[in-house]
Formats: sequence, structure tokens, C-alpha cells
Amino acid sequence: MQGFLLLRSKTWNFRRKIPTELRPYFNGNREIWRSLGTSEKKVANEACREWVTKTDRVFSFLRSSAKEDFKLEYVKSEIPPSASSFVPVPFPTVDVGLRVSELIEKFVNFKRPDWSLKSQQENEYSLGLFIVLCGDMRLSAIDYETIEDYRKNLSQIPANHTRLKKYKTKSVAEILAMPEAEKDMPKADSVNKHLGFFSTMLKFGVQRRYCYVPR
Repeated sequence: MQGFLLLRSKTWNFRRKIPTELRPYFNGNREIWRSLGTSEKKVANEACREWVTKTDRVFSFLRSSAKEDFKLEYVKSEIPPSASSFVPVPFPTVDVGLRVSELIEKFVNFKRPDWSLKSQQENEYSLGLFIVLCGDMRLSAIDYETIEDYRKNLSQIPANHTRLKKYKTKSVAEILAMPEAEKDMPKADSVNKHLGFFSTMLKFGVQRRYCYVPR
């Protein structure tokens, strides 16, 4: 839970960055920040774990196909804005257009005749990591900040996290929160390879006018 805990004025706080494409549901806020009301690390860890579970659940629902008014009510009931974090900005029109998963499908189908089975599996796994780490957002919501968030998250996820026993029982959020000393950190070449796959797919999308370059 280390990555979500912050000690401030002898009191532990929960702090979690809101994914870029979900910030409109939180009145434009960049983070969820709540006091855990304790100075004891053990108690704070338990409370933090509950907040991680809750925010995972909320983020997942907001990325679903539920109606927008249901999503807004759900956020208000699960994570009501605190007086210190509330920023009254208008809720924008929901972006339209393809989602990342839909572009992946079009890209893979186009490239399949030229790929070996190994290349196809490697690309599908790598491109799927974006959805795992950043969500299945609309292509119109991807900007340079999104790509930078993706790069930072990639650099904190062990390359073999889906195979090794020590990671299998952990959610992606829990793996991201693990201290670097306890993880098998990926090499820079591995991170750049994933970014390269994603960049190639975005170029494919731009060429076919499914999306535009990040703004």
C-alpha cells in the first residue's frame, strides 16, 4: 500500500491519481485524497487497502457501458467529494469514437496476414497492457499526459508479472504500489518495446482517421 499512503502532519492519508479519461466524473480533479484519521501505520494500511479496493471498483464501473447519469450517481455515493478536493467545473460532453480495444482489433486484423503467430501474440499482449494500466478509453481522450502515465506504469510492472507466483494473487494496483526493492523491475528496453508497439498502432489509427496524434 506504500504507493497510496502519505504521512502529513502525523496523520496518514490515502492518495491516488485519477486516470486521465475518468477525471470528468470527479469534477476535473487529478487525485482522490482522503485523511485516514490515524497516525498508526498498521491501521492506515488496512484503511488504505479498503480505499484501493473501492477505487478499483469505481474506476471499473466508470469504464463500463452503464448510462452516464448512473455513473455520476455512483461516484457521488461511493466517493463523495471532500470540501478540500472539490473543484466545481462543468461535466463535459462524453467523447465519441473508437475505444482502444476497438483499435487493437482493427490493427491486429489488418496486420495478421503479415505476422507470425508469435508476433501476433506478442502484439496482442503488449497492446492489451495499455488497457490494463490505463483503461479502455476513447481514442479522443489520449493525450501526451496519458502516454507519460502509461510509460511510468510500465516502468513499475515486472515483465513476467502474469507468470510468477509472487504477483499472480495481486491486482495491478497492488503491484504498482509495491516498493521497487520487492519487484523484478523491467529493463528500459522492455518498456520502450511496449511503447513502440502502441505508437505503431496509433500511427495506423491516424492514417485511417480513427484517431489523431495526441494533443
